[in-house]
Amino acid sequence: MRKSKPKFLVTKNEVIEAYLRAYKKHGKVSFDLLKDLGVNRCNVRTHFKNIDNLHSEMREEYPNDFNEITLKEAMSNQNIKSILSQIKGCKIFVVTTAVMSGKVHIGFYNSIKNYCNIRNGKLLLEISSNSGNKGEMIDSVLSNEIIVREHIHLNKNLTISPIKINSKSVDPLTGLERISQKHGSSIYASPKQRLKFVPINNVGIPRAIMTTGAITIANYKAKTAINEKSTLISDADHVLGAIIVEVQDDRIFHFRQIQADSQGHFIDLGLEYGPTGKPQKILGSTFIPGDLHGDSADPGVIECFKEMSKKIDFDKIVVHDIFDGKSVNPHELDDIILRSQRAEKGELNLRDEIKRVVQDIDTMLSLGKQLVIVASNHDAFLERYLKEGLYVKDPQNHRLCLDIACRVMDGENALKAATEIVNGRKVSGTVKWLKIDEDYKIAGCQMGAHGHLGPSGTKGTLKGMELAYNNCFTAHTHAAQILRNAWCTGTSTFLQLSYNFGPSAWTNTAGVLYPNGNKQLLHVIFNQWRLVN
Repeated sequence: MRKSKPKFLVTKNEVIEAYLRAYKKHGKVSFDLLKDLGVNRCNVRTHFKNIDNLHSEMREEYPNDFNEITLKEAMSNQNIKSILSQIKGCKIFVVTTAVMSGKVHIGFYNSIKNYCNIRNGKLLLEISSNSGNKGEMIDSVLSNEIIVREHIHLNKNLTISPIKINSKSVDPLTGLERISQKHGSSIYASPKQRLKFVPINNVGIPRAIMTTGAITIANYKAKTAINEKSTLISDADHVLGAIIVEVQDDRIFHFRQIQADSQGHFIDLGLEYGPTGKPQKILGSTFIPGDLHGDSADPGVIECFKEMSKKIDFDKIVVHDIFDGKSVNPHELDDIILRSQRAEKGELNLRDEIKRVVQDIDTMLSLGKQLVIVASNHDAFLERYLKEGLYVKDPQNHRLCLDIACRVMDGENALKAATEIVNGRKVSGTVKWLKIDEDYKIAGCQMGAHGHLGPSGTKGTLKGMELAYNNCFTAHTHAAQILRNAWCTGTSTFLQLSYNFGPSAWTNTAGVLYPNGNKQLLHVIFNQWRLVN
């Protein structure tokens, strides 16, 4: 390593030459990189006062040598009034993050611009800091785009945040949950895609806090061995992606994550968008409705699922908790009041409930070509009811349970056997019943885990699912969430049932897995799931 010259021995031209060499080699310039070339902070201050002035002067004198501008320059012609005037009346936005000193993925940028042109939308840029670079520089390609510099309210319930979260934060939403009480649902800058829902009261819809993914290419070079760990994690978690926001009115908004491929193409609602031309319809996607719980399902949500199937071509439908299990729920046996109420409503008749499961199977099959039923905790209620002999004192369901128990003793799935006995035949040859712990992958994504069983006998959490499977689509919690490559759907039920009390993060959310491995979550809000335009 070369030693820095005393400040009076380093000329202005030598500073400039060192700057050009550093930029040519690393694509960025910082004090640390200049120091390696014999130029220290004092040298920069002597000739340019500060590094920001150095950045600006270099780009003015050598405009053809750089593809970056300072963040200050990019925002010089923007203020909150001009930004609000540009987005006034707009209903569709694509929100993404530019990491400082990151090079824009031109293919993705052009695909977003094409999308905005087709749908009359606006691109909004958030900025994420990069701890490996102290200069506030962004790719000059973005110089004329709208950069979020203050809180922007797209409606009363959604805010775009100007906070520059460090791009290397392992979980960029840490500590931001309680801020949602003030700002409502919020979108934050990060090259990672993260989503959490935060309960706000006993009856209201939870608020969403999320990060976008990046429009810039991963660039987290480690300068020292100490930084190698954070560099490795940052490279692995970097997502070329964005969030599409559709503002329906002053209260309701819809949002969806997108991810881009190596060419910059991305898929939204079954249509693939590229840098030019019209979008192309994608065939053979997989649909993952939120936990179904047949008897507790919200009819309005199910109607939205049918609309989704008309918009997006679904091949496989992967269903969790298709059985609600009210008739044989082992957790309710000691609640005489609740059981009496269920009896009055006719909810304790197992045969009738299984008939409705058969109807739900037919409904789900109408959305695609094949139905995959994941082994889930509510589906297991029936097998537990049989194994513990609880049906012995249940005269209403005793005979049916005896028939099912005989087939379970022969190694059959209890719920599958029940549907065949009640239906008088096999439900359909296009229905696949997964066993517990059975791997089932589509496009490299684990689809066979419900989410109630964690690693090594622990309780299931999305963090545990990520550790076990990395790339997965699970369910169970009824609260949609994204933790890097581990995604979780919500529920198809009413948001208030007999067993969830207090503030809730439950959401009516379904998932879509596209053939190329890209994912989306589709949220149903007041029986609406997208902006129709």
